[in-house]
Amino acid sequence: MPNRCNGWAGYGLGAVGIFILTAWLPATSLWSDALNLARQTPSAEFMATTKPDTKFVREMQQELAGCPQTSLVNNGGIRAPRQPGSPSFLCWILLTPSLQELLLMQVHLCLNTSIFACDDHLIISNTSIRELMANVPGSDVIKEAIMPGPLTTAYGGTWMTTLNTDLFLSAWTILWERGLHLTKDFTLKLDADTLFQPDRLPNMLAKYTEQERQETFYIESCPWCEVKLIGPVELFSRRAMAVLNENKEMCHRKVPHHNISEDVFIEDCGKLIGMTAKGPRAKFLRPDWKIRNIDPKMCTDGWILLHPLKDDKNMLECYEKSFQTPLADMGIEAR
Repeated sequence: MPNRCNGWAGYGLGAVGIFILTAWLPATSLWSDALNLARQTPSAEFMATTKPDTKFVREMQQELAGCPQTSLVNNGGIRAPRQPGSPSFLCWILLTPSLQELLLMQVHLCLNTSIFACDDHLIISNTSIRELMANVPGSDVIKEAIMPGPLTTAYGGTWMTTLNTDLFLSAWTILWERGLHLTKDFTLKLDADTLFQPDRLPNMLAKYTEQERQETFYIESCPWCEVKLIGPVELFSRRAMAVLNENKEMCHRKVPHHNISEDVFIEDCGKLIGMTAKGPRAKFLRPDWKIRNIDPKMCTDGWILLHPLKDDKNMLECYEKSFQTPLADMGIEAR
């Protein structure tokens, strides 16, 4: 079986983090059972293809009421100052409405980090995440789009991963149709179980010259991997987003996509349309595979993004460690 990330144990799972899903739950009477399953089995995933019933919404709102206790003063911590004139970025997530995923989003929102501290953001799901998180302080800032239909995908293929190309193309199309890909200098797609400290990203992006930023390129999320663009984090220039939009139908015809994941599809599409890859100019993403939560030592090592952190308590603890460590101790430029 091929290894898509040379030098690392295990197989790269791409965007599998949020899309190993159970079967479609067509009856609203099953929503409570699904919620109980998610409570009992942290890794259990479920999804909705229709608006959940009132009882389910109420139970989820109760589960997500308030914010988790944290050692951070006023949910703050040490954050990197932003350089004047640094590039702007839009962040988005395709989210499964599971308790596990929503608890992670609760952590991100309560600490005002991840997509909620980007220059703009969008959460795409097949039900209203704002409604499910209504009792979380600050939930009124959530920007969302509803994408009707199931979020299930098959699993397998060359890389033994989730075969989610068509699902993600539907989500990308929402951004393209709204013109959101043209509103910022960069577009960042990430998964809910990715720890992301957006205060650190602009200073890395500022290391690319103004001329470079006008090019059609993506940032390698895993430079040492065979597949350089991996699903937990995908970062594109504005020009790359425009060219992908213009050529998505051609790529869908010419790139064999039924046996691969979305990240591999976009990388292969990029080769057809002249999209190049640039290496990150800071500690960008530290990924790991075949584990639920990354080594806590990585939390104070100065990375912009870490993956995976599938349990909300681990996510919170990692943010706390990172936000309480002086930037200089992590090798981060504080200017």
